[in-house]
Amino acid sequence: MIESIEGSSSKDLVVPVVNAIHSAIDEGADVINLSLTAIHTTALENAIERAHKEGVVVVAAAGNSGATGNREYPAAYENVIAVAGIGPDGGHVESSSVRDYVDIAAPGTEIDGPAPSGGGFGRREEGGTSFAAPYVSATAALLKSYDPALTPDEITHRLLITADHPADGWNVVVGHGELNPYRVH
Repeated sequence: MIESIEGSSSKDLVVPVVNAIHSAIDEGADVINLSLTAIHTTALENAIERAHKEGVVVVAAAGNSGATGNREYPAAYENVIAVAGIGPDGGHVESSSVRDYVDIAAPGTEIDGPAPSGGGFGRREEGGTSFAAPYVSATAALLKSYDPALTPDEITHRLLITADHPADGWNVVVGHGELNPYRVH
């Protein structure tokens, strides 16, 4: 998550993200994971649009406000796969934002990962959507490596139709359902 830095405006903090997106595109990235939220800016929206036009899949954390409310970017942009968090039981993670733009859900709590400063591995019990988004990004990258000709829209479609759907097919908590990497091939 982008946090306020003393002396910096929220708009100033978006600039490194925009620069990183452009740099990733220029370096030939197939998938960009954005485990963060930011304010809407034209520059951020344009960077997302450029990625999509150049065939790059963009995945973003849906946000961790835990309820419905304001739109969170970049997840709220049309050409971004917005990822919510679910727990080990498949239930909603309390911190995961509930939004009308959520596309899919992935594990978002009790995530094991590298510990800071080379301290081995650690577990983040509280997790968040920043931990869920990389599962979707990795699956999108696997699809892209399987068939490099797939467009971002085709990869998004495949991820969403192969998800384990909620009873109503889609809802604001998990979108089209829980990511199911085994079914996407």
